[in-house]
Amino acid sequence: MRHDYRIELYWLGRDQAVKTSANGLYMLLTALRGINEGFAEFRYFDQQQRKHIPISSKDDCAAVIEAGRGYWRTGQTQRTAYKTELFIADRANAPAQLWLTCGIDLRDVGAVFVPNSLSLRLTRSVASGGLTPAMVLNALRAAVNAFRPLFGLAASSDFPPSPKPLFSKGTPAVGWMTFLSAAYPALPADFAEPTRVHTVGKHGHIVVAHPYMFDDNDDEHRAAVARVAAALHASGVLLPVTQVC
Repeated sequence: MRHDYRIELYWLGRDQAVKTSANGLYMLLTALRGINEGFAEFRYFDQQQRKHIPISSKDDCAAVIEAGRGYWRTGQTQRTAYKTELFIADRANAPAQLWLTCGIDLRDVGAVFVPNSLSLRLTRSVASGGLTPAMVLNALRAAVNAFRPLFGLAASSDFPPSPKPLFSKGTPAVGWMTFLSAAYPALPADFAEPTRVHTVGKHGHIVVAHPYMFDDNDDEHRAAVARVAAALHASGVLLPVTQVC
């Protein structure tokens, strides 16, 4: 199914035990259920039973993460990572899909952008009554609280492009809503109207370019994002992750 919006988070290696990631995932799913009943039941596809299974506990989250365990190598070093897919309703026509990639720790390799990540894809119809800017903001805030990323965004499906692991330096992409952790330099003191800045506890800030549902085809919506990006660049905030870790 074609999704209208996406929420993405990125962070580099740290304690990525399955239990830690499962706690974050369960925290996020619980928060999403509180935002709108349309987020009430995420599921996963059980390969052995060949059916969709609802997620209802931290143990379920741990099990589905563990099921996505994979191995890879850098040189002679074998590494472990986990990739998890959840969805609402039917996998083929899901109004919301979530991908979690975790367990990646390349701090011993050097300046390379191979992050852990969360991607939540949404249609306008996922929420009962329709998706709203407040719902998207609250979902982004909930994801930040759950996973404490370095940076992230809420945006349309296609704009702006996501930073590419290995093929970029991990400079944050600026979207409709942009999260920057406290590891980055201070934000500009002021942004042009109608941009607003929301604090997320001690984790950092979300910069919302404008208060409307983002429309790729609206020139003013894109212009508002461009103004935020220009202000962040001018203030030296948008650093590659290797310069903030």
